[in-house]
Amino acid sequence: MTADRASSRRLATVCDAFRTRLWPVPAAGVVVAVVAGVLVPRLDARLDSTLQEHVSGYLFGGGAEAARSVLTVVASSMITVTALTFSLTVVALQLAGSQYSPRVLRTFASDAAVRWTLALFVATFIYALTVLRTVRGQAEGHTEFVPAMAVSVAYLLTVASVVALVVFLSHLSTKIRVETMMRVVHDEASTTIRVLQPRGHPVPVPPVPADAHVLVAGSSGFLTSIDEAGLVKAAIECAMVVQIDRSPGNSLVAGTPVGRFWSADRPVISSLSQQEAMQAASANALRTGFERTASQDIGFGLRQLTDIAVKALSPGINDPTTAVHA
Repeated sequence: MTADRASSRRLATVCDAFRTRLWPVPAAGVVVAVVAGVLVPRLDARLDSTLQEHVSGYLFGGGAEAARSVLTVVASSMITVTALTFSLTVVALQLAGSQYSPRVLRTFASDAAVRWTLALFVATFIYALTVLRTVRGQAEGHTEFVPAMAVSVAYLLTVASVVALVVFLSHLSTKIRVETMMRVVHDEASTTIRVLQPRGHPVPVPPVPADAHVLVAGSSGFLTSIDEAGLVKAAIECAMVVQIDRSPGNSLVAGTPVGRFWSADRPVISSLSQQEAMQAASANALRTGFERTASQDIGFGLRQLTDIAVKALSPGINDPTTAVHA
């Protein structure tokens, strides 16, 4: 296996792990909102006296109480909209799981529109709260400070959130359609096939000698990916030939056989340290998880389409058109 192919497989595995998590993008939005909520009022204080009149005319022009009211309304409304969006997403997940297949729920967690919409809502809420703490009135014994630029940014974020909510509702109505789900599954499977497609001529599999050692699984679960580069490196260091007879998507049980290995310079007998090193390398290379993923599992896409077809033909659903499409 070439280095480019190994790196593409590792990159595909990392991207799949990141893409199927719902929290990273909203969490990044929270961090950006906190930083912006601290820096924009400071920039406001520096530029307040230097802004030209035709520029400041477009900014927030109220006092401290008005700024607090605006920021409070923005924060309270955005947390309500965020809860509404999350509820709609949960309802869509329940509908997709009961109507089509529980395995297609990964498509919602990997949907960029869902993650970025939640990130915008949460970021607007956190930004409004952060800016609210910088507003000062004269009655508090300090010089009045109203971050007009920061409050205007909060207003723009609110307008963007309203637009995002409308777009999200339209996107969600399209997302729960079975044709859309099957297209997403098809695209994922096609991408996996392109990444795993062998380049060049296939290498013939050597015969397994009778005295070959057994490789055992280090952990239980679905085999999600195989670090072939790490396994090949360990085999070269130990002068071993390794054969893995499990593919991503198979269910493994810790301690059960997953392959064979034997000395490359036969009839040389491998030492105990070499055997232990190969067992440790295989345990690290064969990565398991509690669910199947599409990073290296070509059959996972076929499994999802089969589930949709079988459920569509069940007496409870009775949807032959969906089965034909699948």
